[in-house]
Amino acid sequence: MTIEDHEAIRNLMARSCHHADAAETEPYVALYTPDGSLDLGLGAGPMQGHDALRAFAERRTPGASLHLSVNPIVEVDGDRATAASYVVVLGGNDDPAVRLAGRYVDELRKIDGAWLFASRVLTPNFVKRG
Repeated sequence: MTIEDHEAIRNLMARSCHHADAAETEPYVALYTPDGSLDLGLGAGPMQGHDALRAFAERRTPGASLHLSVNPIVEVDGDRATAASYVVVLGGNDDPAVRLAGRYVDELRKIDGAWLFASRVLTPNFVKRG
């Protein structure tokens, strides 16, 4: 694993938070491989492919949340990698609170020199409903 790969993957994880919070649909979708998937671990099952990810991202409201991704552990093997990190999501303009906290496990692929999510699976530890 090179330092450049590690930093590129950490940057990818950070961009996911920024694009989600800003409700930037196309930049968010572009972080995934065309067949990439996202499973939020809340019982709905994974969203697979750019169309499903786009439909999910389009429902976001700018400024409604603040995602914090911390403590990444990254392992690279050629053009494939895995990463694990914690995520904390703050939200609620009228009643700001931790809305979700959990752990992401990611599978990544390097395509044309860029690291992308092939799979993201969230295991929520804390979820505030409502």
